[in-house]
Amino acid sequence: MRKRVVILASGTGFLTQAIIDATDLDIQIVAVVSDRADAQVLERAKNANINTSVIELKGDRGAWDKQLFNQVDQYQPDLVISAGFMRILSAEFVSTFPTINSHPALLPDFPGAHAVRDALAAGVTVTGTTVHWVDAGVDTGPIITQMADRMTASRVALIAEAAHVMPPIGAQGLNMSLADLACLLDLAQADRAGLGSPAMLDAYHRSRHLDVAARVTGIDALNRASMMQGQGLRDLRAGALNAAYSLAPLRKTLMKAGLGLRNAD
Repeated sequence: MRKRVVILASGTGFLTQAIIDATDLDIQIVAVVSDRADAQVLERAKNANINTSVIELKGDRGAWDKQLFNQVDQYQPDLVISAGFMRILSAEFVSTFPTINSHPALLPDFPGAHAVRDALAAGVTVTGTTVHWVDAGVDTGPIITQMADRMTASRVALIAEAAHVMPPIGAQGLNMSLADLACLLDLAQADRAGLGSPAMLDAYHRSRHLDVAARVTGIDALNRASMMQGQGLRDLRAGALNAAYSLAPLRKTLMKAGLGLRNAD
């Protein structure tokens, strides 16, 4: 059975549209809820035949929190996605409905509604996006996935959790961090005079960014597989895991891939 999802959004709905168009997600978007009657996201939802609701804040915040809670509760969601929703959710809401948010900065830096503006004002040369669980604070929930758009800046190379954060599955965070260090060491040893040069940093970004993106995608796939519902899907997952364990060459290849090793020996 597909996961029931409610999306909360306040604006144009570009992220919501991406979720609607993502045919590989095993979800059913049961409703889009906005706090603005003129939000473009509502039209996107209607075009996709998705239920829409508008809960406008008109003074009494406590009453609004309760109204939003009741509206979402009637859809019985497995997950709520905050996709550009410009309101802080109540503690009761986030403790009842598992909720994730996409934030346009590398948390914990630049939380809040003006993350992009604040990052630019601070003069940062590298930024990215954070997907995190929502708690009662402002962008303070546990990070699910985080990846820098670029892993270098002027005489700066991002490594480890400064460049990528993901769930602790298969020690991939550690393996990726070690791979970052190994790549930098190889580049430094190959051209000691060019340490920190634009050419070296570009080579580091090209070498690591694709691998990081692939591993983030792989971990996401494993997370989705672990949440498969229905007997047929569970049997498929069990069969795939059993095959991976039973076939020694496949098991060895997967273990080496997880460790970031390229050679079979």
